[in-house]
Amino acid sequence: MQHVFQIIICHVNWVNSKKMKIKYTTIILTAILLFISHWNLVPAEGSDKKQYDSSYTIPRNIRMSFTIKNPTGELIKDTEFWTYAPVNKTSTQEVININSSHEYRLENDAMGDQIMFFNFPTIPPFTVKIIDIDVTLMLSESPQKISIDNQDNYLKPEKYCESDDPSIISLAESLKTKNAFESATNIYKWVSGNIAYSGYIKNMRGALYALENRKGDCTEYACLFTAFCRANHIASRTVGGFICNKDSILKPGEYHNWAEFYDDGYWKLSDTQKKVFVKNQADYIVFKILGESEHNIFKNENGLFGCSSEGVEVKMNG
Repeated sequence: MQHVFQIIICHVNWVNSKKMKIKYTTIILTAILLFISHWNLVPAEGSDKKQYDSSYTIPRNIRMSFTIKNPTGELIKDTEFWTYAPVNKTSTQEVININSSHEYRLENDAMGDQIMFFNFPTIPPFTVKIIDIDVTLMLSESPQKISIDNQDNYLKPEKYCESDDPSIISLAESLKTKNAFESATNIYKWVSGNIAYSGYIKNMRGALYALENRKGDCTEYACLFTAFCRANHIASRTVGGFICNKDSILKPGEYHNWAEFYDDGYWKLSDTQKKVFVKNQADYIVFKILGESEHNIFKNENGLFGCSSEGVEVKMNG
């Protein structure tokens, strides 16, 4: 900085005209202020960049957009909008950065879910707000080893994953081998081959419904796979998110549920509804882990986003 000021003084002295001297000095002082401002605001190289695991080699950028609307003629106060962001880290993904058009609060739970909360003290009558969210991830086609401290959460029965039901236990036993991966393979083949796709079902029905009715949407497929795995003491979970094989603007109709099973330190993909097993794993971006764990903020909610004010209309754009 001292060197900069010496240069400036030399240049000022070089100007002979008093009028030009004042003008030139003003310009230089303005430049100094801009320089100082830049010096104070720009962080050191790399200080604001998250250090990520170099095993994840495939970059992916996704965008979500939401419309928040007050359709009434009344002022609406204290509105909180929330949405899931991609899970921070799994065997095939790591979140690098999240940018939003509006300020937000990020909460994490022990299962790895990330939820973004947006607070609007007031929304005037007939007002529309657009929230744009950009997420940068690094993905891996091959699963990376990842440890889990709460493995019991992925082995126990729970709502929509009735792994303790006798009919589920009996059929799971017939698919079991001495090897966890082979057992999971048998389970995948049975579910994908014996359950019919019913089309979208608004409310979750779960594993037992799928087994008894031999039909369901992607959620029932995933829940049944998860329940069979847990009945055979294979850690497994139902997850939700989007399939993106390139940079994408996410659309609400593309939200999808599938399952993952834990084998030798790796979470591996099983999408029984789309008939994809342990492949194309970099195309799947997990946004939420379904379950009833006390650490899961929204428990078994099957929605991606929500709002605290009943009078406010919310939709995902796309």
